[in-house]
Amino acid sequence: MVLPWNTPEPLAERLAANDVAAVIMEPVMFNNAGILPRPGYLEAVRAACDATGTLLVFDEVITGFRVAPGGAQQLYGVTPDLTILGKALANGFPVAALVGRREPMSALVGKVLHGGTYNTQSVAMAATLATLTEIAGGEPHRRIAVTGTRLMEGLRKEFADAGVDAQIVGFPAVFQVRFDTGQPRDYREALVADRAGYARFAARLLEHGVRVLPRGTWFVSTAHDDEHVDETLAAVRAVLAERK
Repeated sequence: MVLPWNTPEPLAERLAANDVAAVIMEPVMFNNAGILPRPGYLEAVRAACDATGTLLVFDEVITGFRVAPGGAQQLYGVTPDLTILGKALANGFPVAALVGRREPMSALVGKVLHGGTYNTQSVAMAATLATLTEIAGGEPHRRIAVTGTRLMEGLRKEFADAGVDAQIVGFPAVFQVRFDTGQPRDYREALVADRAGYARFAARLLEHGVRVLPRGTWFVSTAHDDEHVDETLAAVRAVLAERK
């Protein structure tokens, strides 16, 4: 059953029937339009699940290790029962993980078949260990905070100077660029954005040597430096000038 996101009342009403095993959601909606949770929303979801014994599962495939070393749950201070993680766990190597509290995790041991072509693949496991060790030191996020913030601020200026209505929402390591003027609270409200216009913008950027995802999500890593930011902003400026 799909319920509205960022509005806690429908969820609390549905869970009151005590027949829902789990709620699965992104803590920040980067699979759609880069929508941030409203103040108190994640806390209300956690409380509703606690009141009915429903498991809360966060999909942190995008936000995990990017928005903070401990993902969005660390950033917002709301801990789910289970968390889904993707290849950011190993800096891009083929690996994924389901992690969480002892009680729900112990229910899987010996009872759920967990097969996979890459399970316990030694190179991916070595990459996971190296990545987690590097992240624990804090330096990757400190570097990305500087570079990503500069890129976000630069993009805002370029769009404003060109008279283009655009929203840049998110964090230095991952943010969303939308061609609209509003602040949507869920994916339905985000549908008003000019997605076709942004896709054309992304295609033009590619012709200038900069590749961004057509859906509007931008990722910044420690491999990016000030020179890359300058080149990207120059390409954006050129494309916006052509757009006029």
